[in-house]
Amino acid sequence: MTGRVLLIAALLVLAGCSGAPTPGADDRVPETATATPAPVPDLTPTATRTIPPVGGPTVTAGGELAPGVTAEGVVDAIGLGSAHRLALTDRNLTVERVVRVKYPNGTVVRLDERVAVAAERDRLYWTSRVGNRSVERWSETVVLAREVSGGTVTYAGERRRGGPHALEDAYRRSFLSLLVAADEARVTRVGEDGPTGADYRLTATTDSLREAGSPFGLDPEPGTVSLYVRADGLVVGWDLAYTAREFRGTPVAVRTTVRHVAVGTTPVERPPWYGEALAATGLGGTVATTETTRSE
Repeated sequence: MTGRVLLIAALLVLAGCSGAPTPGADDRVPETATATPAPVPDLTPTATRTIPPVGGPTVTAGGELAPGVTAEGVVDAIGLGSAHRLALTDRNLTVERVVRVKYPNGTVVRLDERVAVAAERDRLYWTSRVGNRSVERWSETVVLAREVSGGTVTYAGERRRGGPHALEDAYRRSFLSLLVAADEARVTRVGEDGPTGADYRLTATTDSLREAGSPFGLDPEPGTVSLYVRADGLVVGWDLAYTAREFRGTPVAVRTTVRHVAVGTTPVERPPWYGEALAATGLGGTVATTETTRSE
């Protein structure tokens, strides 16, 4: 098994579908493949906290720009994190996550992930795609998974255990650690090039991105984090860029983009394959199969 196949396997494990088959040779990305038109820059690791240049006017005003944020960066990570969660309380939303991994020869492997979460946090619809393999998971009273690979569809299911879904599960990283990393950030106003709804961009180099979430299962090297923050404290999204080494030691450039979208308007309904999955997993005898529409 090549390092690239191991990488794709790690990406799928990161996608979070327990019991999914390990990718095989058919999942390899050709050397000439370009999975995304957007170039992923090669990164040079640095152990210093030198703030990278960022376009846009630097914020010089004193006082809070958002809860826990001043012109010097994040001064109260807990305060900003609390404001972020408050802005999303009792609201359904979608978290979009894209990971691009670029090899020295230009090959790009891309992971696309979307997590739709109900306002009550009792329903979650998660989708993921890497190459020719896609996985979907619906979580309500039962957890059902549907995987499509090479034209073959497989289902898995079990009864759900535990309380409401934690939004942090969709981030794949420690959210608080990302806020702490921006304690000496360069703060600029977001222009037309920024995410919709964001007022400020906080950009900083970070000595370590060791929190969970690397698509390698290894510790990433130092990199750059950019947080996009709304005036009320909602973190609209963030970008991460860093280098890491895959199984055989090859250095690769990793860029991760996370965005909160459709806040308050995301439909979180049972997928069309819900009934088929119930029947395939044997859970249909004890779980109602009637499709319901829930108002948000």
